[in-house]
Amino acid sequence: MLVFIAVAVLSTYSCKKDVLRFKKVQQLNSNTTNRLNHIHFLSDSVCIAAGGIQFAQSEVIRSVDGGYTWVANSFADAPKEMFGMGVTSNGDIYLSGVDGDVVYSKDAGASWQFNRINDWLVYVGGSFITQDTGIFVSSVLQRESTITRVDANFKILDEQTFQFGLND
Repeated sequence: MLVFIAVAVLSTYSCKKDVLRFKKVQQLNSNTTNRLNHIHFLSDSVCIAAGGIQFAQSEVIRSVDGGYTWVANSFADAPKEMFGMGVTSNGDIYLSGVDGDVVYSKDAGASWQFNRINDWLVYVGGSFITQDTGIFVSSVLQRESTITRVDANFKILDEQTFQFGLND
């Protein structure tokens, strides 16, 4: 009987839930009201986030202090939302979006260049697997997807279409 009481007491106290404690939350200002679709930390301090307005504006914001402050960039050449983000092993960043628009940076987001994949698809992800070959994924309402392989000048090498959605 004593063993039963000891087990009952121990199991009652050992099964209680952890006590939650509130912590202070700090609100950060991104300096944009546009939707941001992807965020990636390149290091402890450098961070890139991208998005925009679907048919009106692409936007990239960059932080060099771990996300506490942000500087926004928009691109006249790429006036549509960026849905995908890919980062290569050497740190090159590729943002892809509506109408095959691609903006990319080879200097951790300090400067950006624009190019277009000429099939005018909505790309939701992509990056370069080698210096000469990029792979980009498009999706149409998760009903149809295309994997497009491009060369260093974003010229299409080949494409493969699927009857299901791909995301990245």
